[in-house]
Amino acid sequence: MLALPLAGFAAEPGPTLTAVAQPAPAAAIDADRAFAYGLAYDSGTAVPRDYEQAFRWFMLAADAGHVEAMNRLGIFYAMGHGVAQDYAAAIEWYRRAAERGSASAMNNMATAYFNGLGVPRDYAIAARWLEPLARSGDVRAQNKLALLYEYGLGVKKSRRKAFELLQQAAAQQYAPAMANLGAMYADPTSPKYDEKRASLLIETALKMGLPEGMRQVMANRLDSMHLGLDL
Repeated sequence: MLALPLAGFAAEPGPTLTAVAQPAPAAAIDADRAFAYGLAYDSGTAVPRDYEQAFRWFMLAADAGHVEAMNRLGIFYAMGHGVAQDYAAAIEWYRRAAERGSASAMNNMATAYFNGLGVPRDYAIAARWLEPLARSGDVRAQNKLALLYEYGLGVKKSRRKAFELLQQAAAQQYAPAMANLGAMYADPTSPKYDEKRASLLIETALKMGLPEGMRQVMANRLDSMHLGLDL
């Protein structure tokens, strides 16, 4: 059985920092550069990590129309980084970015509805945000949507669809999907039961790197398989 809280229903930051020079005065900055400075302060690359400064630069970039800066502002409001935690404000920024085509923001809207953060919990709406992304090949959405199909949350329960979505994401070397696919193969009640394939997928995902909570559960699952236990 898949481990529902472990599969990546968390904030999706979007693009990461490649290189950045020292910040310039805000009046002389364009949206892309302001976003890069926000990333620098967010990650502590080339400058000391400073969430308040990162928030300021992301706001400047968002005000200038930078879509991924809008998504980052949503994350900052959700996490309380550089600003007071405010899930309603996070949703508003996610929505702005999602409506402008940000895949990360669409994933974050799904996560918000999945967890009931800033909006009432609604698995059906979460699924609606994920469906077009999954069809386009977004591995994060495929992985999340697979869980909804596995448990029948907001969609009609279908282990077949869950399996197909995880296969698609695993084929793109997305570690959480590989681990979840391995868990499906490890389920003795599944028609896809294949302990060797399960072990290989989970071992590979662990080597590639998983979120901490998921890593521990999958490591325990692997140990139980090696010991011949049925968890």
